[in-house]
Amino acid sequence: MMVEHLQKILVRSGHERWAWPIAESSEPAIKIKTVFSDEKLIPIGVSKFGGTPHVPFDFAWPRSTAGQPMSFLAQIHFAEFIPFQWMGWKVPLPEEGLVSLFKSMVGPEEIRTFFFNNPASLVRWDDPFAIDSPVRRLLQKGQARPDDGSIHFPPRSLSFDQFLSLPEVCERARAMGQTDDEAEAYRQFAIEHNSTGGRHQMLGFAVGSKERDPGQTLLLQLDSDPLVNWSWPESTCIVITMATDDLQHCRFDHARLHVSRCS
Repeated sequence: MMVEHLQKILVRSGHERWAWPIAESSEPAIKIKTVFSDEKLIPIGVSKFGGTPHVPFDFAWPRSTAGQPMSFLAQIHFAEFIPFQWMGWKVPLPEEGLVSLFKSMVGPEEIRTFFFNNPASLVRWDDPFAIDSPVRRLLQKGQARPDDGSIHFPPRSLSFDQFLSLPEVCERARAMGQTDDEAEAYRQFAIEHNSTGGRHQMLGFAVGSKERDPGQTLLLQLDSDPLVNWSWPESTCIVITMATDDLQHCRFDHARLHVSRCS
């Protein structure tokens, strides 16, 4: 959706006076949709939610600071977003590499992220369709499974759509004389606009945010999703952010997790 098209939508929705400054405040983002899939049908190294992560053979399963095995949430392969770069990212994404995300499901909210430069070299952590896998090597050595006790979510393939994400408060419109009532009407419009097609998202504005900190980037926003058996506390999303400079230099171990309330 181009800025001019978004401006027309704003005009038709009753926000004509502020349509241009609001549309110019939008940011390109990626909407993520989950698709039913079988683990063996998901190629190695592609983006996915749940299932078994694709990792190096020597991968060490992460544990929380409380010593509990963390649960695999998602992996994102950045090469899949190259077709969307025509939108003009305000934050340059890596053109290659896969980031894998694990979350604590017991105790304090924690996240661990891993970045793999060469997704083609990865294998399934637990692969019932192959002779060898990281888990099988550990078991052959008489070691216990390090992921025992983690929650295993069903595997889901992903599809992507580009869209223009809106801030829930447009500071430019407020500076131009937007009243409190007009600002609230716009906020409701922005919430509905950003939520259309679901709230799984990369880049743009996170739920509940008035504006984006120019030094921070929304790496991934994950909503509750029955297809993946994700059920977060009511009306909240898991929001993973990182410093823009860290993203540009692939320092994904600096990513931070927040729980944001949806308006």
